Amino acid sequence: MDYQNPRQRVILYYPKVLINPGPWLKQALLYWDTVGSIVPTELDGRIVNSPWIRELQDEGAFMPFRPEGVFVRNPNLGTALIEEFREKVNSQQFQPYRNVGIGQAQHFEIYSEKIPGQLTAWLEGEEFVQRIDERRWRFERHMGLLYMALLAKYMADVSQFTTIPGSDYGLYKDLLFKSYSQENSDLGLSIRMRDILPTPRQDVTIAEILRFRRLRHDELLAFRQEIDQFQLELKQAQNYPDVRDMATRFSEQFVQHVNNLYKVFEDGQIPFVLGTIENLIKVDTLP
Repeated sequence: MDYQNPRQRVILYYPKVLINPGPWLKQALLYWDTVGSIVPTELDGRIVNSPWIRELQDEGAFMPFRPEGVFVRNPNLGTALIEEFREKVNSQQFQPYRNVGIGQAQHFEIYSEKIPGQLTAWLEGEEFVQRIDERRWRFERHMGLLYMALLAKYMADVSQFTTIPGSDYGLYKDLLFKSYSQENSDLGLSIRMRDILPTPRQDVTIAEILRFRRLRHDELLAFRQEIDQFQLELKQAQNYPDVRDMATRFSEQFVQHVNNLYKVFEDGQIPFVLGTIENLIKVDTLP
């Protein structure tokens, strides 16, 4: 990865440190410059012990996002994260996902480095979390997954690269950019196109995808640049009607670009299936 190029497009995976080497990762490797995950330094061993993550690191296609110090470097980050987390936890929309208790089968552990200090006092007064020790907290599962989605969102916002959060956990995407407060609502857009984007078949290996990335760099880059241009235009949008009009125009052009990609996959002898493209865009935070 070129750490000097802020135009690198990064997709920041959540909620876990390790990314499953399945369809989500294989698609992300083709349509993003780099994939990342939130990795406290003390968990580097998990990365070292993961053969596919090491393979990505050797290729410059994986980037660890360090939570240590992020709240110190960005003083307003922790406050905004806390406010939005508490808002969503207490929202009517989240209540169906709010289980009672944190039994062994329903918990999600989060390391203390990922939690701003000012949030810990509130957490200790809630029934859905327990402090395990100085390093870890045990959240009720849905609460923990929601928190990690929000953490990824805010860490993406302050990244020096063009970064968005992404996940193969579908439950929290609708909550990620939607605010239930009219005063704090964000202008955002979820783009979802089904059965259109060529995605490597299950039997295609990570090594084959990385080799294809190298050989077809220019074609894949051209496709990504079309998406970049769309996002830059969205950044100038003043209201939702403008966003909808831009999305309609982009969808029509996008089909043509995807047809070109089909030929690139066929020429590169990469078996593919038609997958879904989903891109979450928070317009006011695009670089």
